[in-house]
Amino acid sequence: GLMRDGTDALVVMLKFHPICYVHVFLLGMLLAQFRVLMAELLSDVEDLWVVSVSLDLLAPVGYLGLLLVFNWPMVSPPFAKLSARIFALLPLQACVVLGLAGLESFPAPRLASLFSSFNFLESYSYCVYVMQFICMTLWFGEDFDISFFMFLVATATFVQLLVQTPSDKLWKLSPTQASWIVPTVMSLLLVLISTWRWRGGQDHVLPDLIQGDGFLDIHLPLRMSAEDWGTTGGGAFINPSAALVDDSRLILAARLHRRSYRKSTFENGTLLEEIWFSQIFLGSLSFNWEDWQALNASGAIPDGQITMRPWDGLRMADSKPWTYPNMCYRERWLPENKTMLRFVVTGPEDPKVFPLTTAASCSNSRTDCWSLREPTDWCARSQSHCETQCNSRWCSDKEVQLAFNSYSPKEGKSCDRRDVSQMFLASGVNVRHPEHVIQGRHLRCGQLDHNEKNWIPFQREGKTYVVYSLIPHVVRELADTGSCGQQWRSIFPKLEEMQSRLLEMAIRGSAQAVYVNAPNATPHLPRPHYLALFHAADLKVRRYAHYAYRFSPKPPFQILQVSNALPLEVLPPMPGAPAFAFASGLVVHDQQVILTYAAGDREPRALLMSLRRLDDFF
Repeated sequence: GLMRDGTDALVVMLKFHPICYVHVFLLGMLLAQFRVLMAELLSDVEDLWVVSVSLDLLAPVGYLGLLLVFNWPMVSPPFAKLSARIFALLPLQACVVLGLAGLESFPAPRLASLFSSFNFLESYSYCVYVMQFICMTLWFGEDFDISFFMFLVATATFVQLLVQTPSDKLWKLSPTQASWIVPTVMSLLLVLISTWRWRGGQDHVLPDLIQGDGFLDIHLPLRMSAEDWGTTGGGAFINPSAALVDDSRLILAARLHRRSYRKSTFENGTLLEEIWFSQIFLGSLSFNWEDWQALNASGAIPDGQITMRPWDGLRMADSKPWTYPNMCYRERWLPENKTMLRFVVTGPEDPKVFPLTTAASCSNSRTDCWSLREPTDWCARSQSHCETQCNSRWCSDKEVQLAFNSYSPKEGKSCDRRDVSQMFLASGVNVRHPEHVIQGRHLRCGQLDHNEKNWIPFQREGKTYVVYSLIPHVVRELADTGSCGQQWRSIFPKLEEMQSRLLEMAIRGSAQAVYVNAPNATPHLPRPHYLALFHAADLKVRRYAHYAYRFSPKPPFQILQVSNALPLEVLPPMPGAPAFAFASGLVVHDQQVILTYAAGDREPRALLMSLRRLDDFF
């Protein structure tokens, strides 16, 4: 369904060209002649009971066969083949047509007689068929529900009255003129509609500042240098994450994203590649007291922009750069038309940044900050002791941890059953020097042959934890090696009730969790707790609803409260696609909340409000 190149446009034009419907035309002519010949052949037969019953059964048998073909895989032919349409679908369609039309000079079949009062819809049915794809393109709703079908019927009625009926009259009066006037006018009209719809979609952007009921929604002005733009090929910054270090510096991480498509041929067939360019960028902002006041009052960002730099220092376990072709990819072979579908993501995705430690300390490692020594350790006395005497890395409280998901690194292994997204963590990332080499460790807490993402990382008493799932609420402590240590599991009945009401939605984590202890600002929960986000996702139409929730700061980390849906702005990722937003970051500073998110995989934004205003959602 994607227009990737000129070949796709040619295929669409050919698909709707009359030459592709020659077999349908021939079938219609053969059925018409068959009706006449059968009527003549049976004109002298006295007992026509068998013929009448056969005609009565033709349409129901045809409809039943079509239902089976489209709903039962055991009898479904490979529909990519034209032969399947001719040998499987056309005979069933012929049964339906003949079973409704009957034979000339014979009584109408029972099914046709039963629904004869709807014969007036005949002139509208073709308009519905032609307009369905145009209406799907023009439709601004997220779901193709009853309102869409009402829109389709209304549009088809409009076309029937203003296009089809006048065209029929013009054809009867002057076939020659009708053969070129009507197609020309309709082609120009469709081009104008297509141009208007495309421009409308591209111009659909959000204001830099939106004032709501007790909150601000602002555009995050993430920028990169011209050199980085040229090196990476550009794209959109999406799914921004934020963390606060030493109360004055805001750390940001975002994913640079764009899509492309590539078609090529190889010895055994055709290769179609869908490529998601993905790379994590890092940046930071220093805030003084006046800057925080300006941000909360008017959404003003110091210097008016946030400079982002590519995280070039990220490495795999084998020291290779974290980029394709060093990563696995997903493939699916379609034998019916000898096509290989390949899905490639070129780098890490969806960063979640959170503080490393509350005080500088010495690591047990030379390369990262996964395991910090106790403050009483001799090596932790000073940076000099740590680096020169203990040959270890000194980990600053200005450094951060960064969790992300990614397709598995190859690392010299087969990608069989490893072509899935997994979670990784880099500990001790220096945002001011993103070129410094640091290893991303695989978090082996989940299923290694299934997609793992949307975990919620947080820190407690110098240790790192992740919320693995929401239902049940599973929290796991991370060990130094990337494996999981102790696990806690709890149930929150209200969240289970929500899932029972939203059976088609998947409830998953978002962003990182932050510790909150502000009883005066959280009257609905006036005690210490962790604040986190989750989303309910309907992946069929890519629709998300976002919520905040609070959980206990002590094991088993029981969920305490769940909020109402949060008011995030949405955008369509492309013209005609459903609009959505995706929450990805959370910061609390001086009883003010910054919730970062992406609107439609196109625009990085932030929702700003006080803790007291957020408390109103609970």
